[in-house]
Amino acid sequence: MKKLYIILFLISCLIVFNGCTTVTTEKLSKQEIDSLKTVSLEYPVISGNLRVWCALCAFTWVGEYNGIEYTDLNALHEAVYLDNEIDITQIVYEELIKHIKSNFKLRYAETDGDLVIKTEITQYGFGPPSPFSPKLSPSLSVRLSGLTNNNKVIWQSNSLTTMFSSVSDSYSNYDLVHKPQIILKQYRAAAKEATKDALDTYDESVKAN
Repeated sequence: MKKLYIILFLISCLIVFNGCTTVTTEKLSKQEIDSLKTVSLEYPVISGNLRVWCALCAFTWVGEYNGIEYTDLNALHEAVYLDNEIDITQIVYEELIKHIKSNFKLRYAETDGDLVIKTEITQYGFGPPSPFSPKLSPSLSVRLSGLTNNNKVIWQSNSLTTMFSSVSDSYSNYDLVHKPQIILKQYRAAAKEATKDALDTYDESVKAN
């Protein structure tokens, strides 16, 4: 029975946190691919929802924040993010720029790149790293789409950093709410992994087209 519960838990986590809609990419000739020298970024957009959940948190602490009692983890985290200027789009944007500048085939350009990368944050939040854990780890799902100047989508990549990843530690919801710097650190670690994994598919994906 315990094994079945764990399997159902893993499946539910992937359903909750992963958005995997794709579009058909267009094939370029080798000459067209070789002509792409620079890449720029559109600012990320959030197409999914904040999801914070923990089956055992009700038995530990859901929360009071700024004198308000919260029974919903999503609403609690939204209040904390707003007060502490925690912006997942900015975090993802900064990590994308870092990785492109340090390890990407095309040279970064602030505007008017030969390739433009659009970024969707399809899910973000926190969840338990195991079925019976009262602690939480970050989860982040991003979708990158690479478009040429004539709006051809030549590459798309989905990447998911789950709460089961070893990129960061787990914390109680109480610690996350009362030490928001931990949330920033956790999201930063998740974004670093998710953006790197997505960007690293570019070379092979474009060749495979």
